[in-house]
Amino acid sequence: MCPLQEVWELLFANLVPYSVARTDEHLLPWKILQHATEQKMTKYLSRACGTWAKDGLLKPSILKVLKSYVGTGNNDHAWLLLSLVTVYLPLQDPHFVMDYFKGTIHTPQGVGLYTLLQVLRVLFASVARLSQEERHLLQSDLVLLIRRFALPPELIPTAVDIATVVSDLEAGGGGEGIRGTDAYAKRYQSKLDGWAAEIVETIDDELSSKILNPAGDEVENLRMMRQIFTLGELAQICPHRINKRLFLLMQSIIFQQVVRGGLSSIEIMWKKNLSYTFTHLPLRERNIVAAATRPPSRSRAAKPRAPSPRPALSRRQHDSRRSASSPWPRCVSSTRTWPRKSSRPSGASS
Repeated sequence: MCPLQEVWELLFANLVPYSVARTDEHLLPWKILQHATEQKMTKYLSRACGTWAKDGLLKPSILKVLKSYVGTGNNDHAWLLLSLVTVYLPLQDPHFVMDYFKGTIHTPQGVGLYTLLQVLRVLFASVARLSQEERHLLQSDLVLLIRRFALPPELIPTAVDIATVVSDLEAGGGGEGIRGTDAYAKRYQSKLDGWAAEIVETIDDELSSKILNPAGDEVENLRMMRQIFTLGELAQICPHRINKRLFLLMQSIIFQQVVRGGLSSIEIMWKKNLSYTFTHLPLRERNIVAAATRPPSRSRAAKPRAPSPRPALSRRQHDSRRSASSPWPRCVSSTRTWPRKSSRPSGASS
């Protein structure tokens, strides 16, 4: 039995509904998930789920079993496994996910950001299974939170992805052969601009005022960080909304921190999530950002001059020094003169 099959037997073979979980074997899957989370090996577990899905091992009954653990002591790990499995196995009835989302999104501290992120990932994988009205309500709630900058940075990418998928479905992207047509592209971009353009304008206005009149308090810095993170996500779906004004604002933030002697957490996050979103700008502007993010040069104080190299020694001086320092007797005289080539013509007699 290969190691992957052994993991399957330990993880899913012992997974039973919450109402009948009694033995230590039934607790083993949750201990495995706990250690996988602590050791940061959930990506490997996701790849394993992909292999099990290709082999046909993932069944809808697994989703029903995991659903029974929602709201229990294994709630966090149940959502983790749901988020990993639903990528390959669609959730047929995601209404309980919607109910859980509505009850926890406004108070994420109660369940934890990590668990709420898994809930959003389950919604992202199952949003196509929701009704049109439910999708519209879900998008409205998420866009409202994004517009208010009320979401932590960990949740912003997935929230924007869900709102984007809903816009895609509303533009008719779910139909076969529709994607790729000019009519679909116009409808899709119009749907995106309908909610993203206003957020970009709000970020533009607020960042401009904060750069000119910095407050410096922690609340404003947190809001500014979320705005920059949101701008990076929106720049990927609406690049035509990113003007040079926003580009210069980002450049100003980075330049100010470099002058002070380092990058803060805001600029580090911007560099990780926004640097590649401005590649549509001309080469000149990209060179400006490269110059602004270059570390400051050191002071031009007089530096100690490096010692000048020793003059080259002749062959005779080199041999004499080596012979003087060597304990071994000289075998060849350093003053040996080699016979010069005769200057006589080759045909002359001696």
